[in-house]
Amino acid sequence: MKHVKINESGGALWIILNRPEVRNAFSSEMRESLKEALAKADSDESIRCVVIKGAGGNFISGGDLKKFSELIERPSCEAKHAFYNRVQDLNQLIMMIMNLKKPVVACVEGKVAGAGVSLALACDLVVASDNSKFIISYSKVGASPDGGLSFSLPRAVGIKKYMELVLLGGSISASEAMDYGLVNFVFDDAEVSGKTEELVSRLCNGPTYAFGKVKSLSAYSESSSLVEQLHHEAIAFSECASTDDFREGVSSFLEKRKANFLGL
Repeated sequence: MKHVKINESGGALWIILNRPEVRNAFSSEMRESLKEALAKADSDESIRCVVIKGAGGNFISGGDLKKFSELIERPSCEAKHAFYNRVQDLNQLIMMIMNLKKPVVACVEGKVAGAGVSLALACDLVVASDNSKFIISYSKVGASPDGGLSFSLPRAVGIKKYMELVLLGGSISASEAMDYGLVNFVFDDAEVSGKTEELVSRLCNGPTYAFGKVKSLSAYSESSSLVEQLHHEAIAFSECASTDDFREGVSSFLEKRKANFLGL
């Protein structure tokens, strides 16, 4: 994995995007390596949380425009097909993050642009450094949003602000991102890695199966009626209630001690 580094620690799988010389611009290899790492996290019961982080002080600067410049030299139909496939690859990655039955945390520093914003918003929690900046610059290269940004961003900032950012091109500071609900926590740049580790430790020691149900219910809520959502909740709760972690949670509460969740 040339463009991605993998590290397992304390039940967490850390995925480090490793193209610092281009601010971790997305490459095809990076996307495929990310999907491979997420597939590992999905199948490995010892992994209870995933963290996505960029190397070199930046998260993801968006698509690789040098590669784009090569593709646009192809005949129009061929270029159109190539870009369609690239976006579909990104879509698959976004869906893998959202469908993973374990928490996914984005640790964001520095520049976050284009598909990097989409990927961060697909994660369950976002921890940002105070120097981070979310950049929406599709209009500056004559493109429309991808990676689900047209779905996630207007739900966070509202349709008018979304249209402003996408049509005119703009950026959102870490503090603004916090106000809009794009990120969960903002820390000083020197503290963000340590604070992310603390958060991840909490998640790795939590009820992993129940966390997966939390994610599923959130996904259902986007399109369900109240009656349908109540039905999904009843199924999810009953399934959680059949786990060892639920029995441990109830016992620890009654015994006034800290629960020892095993993710089962």
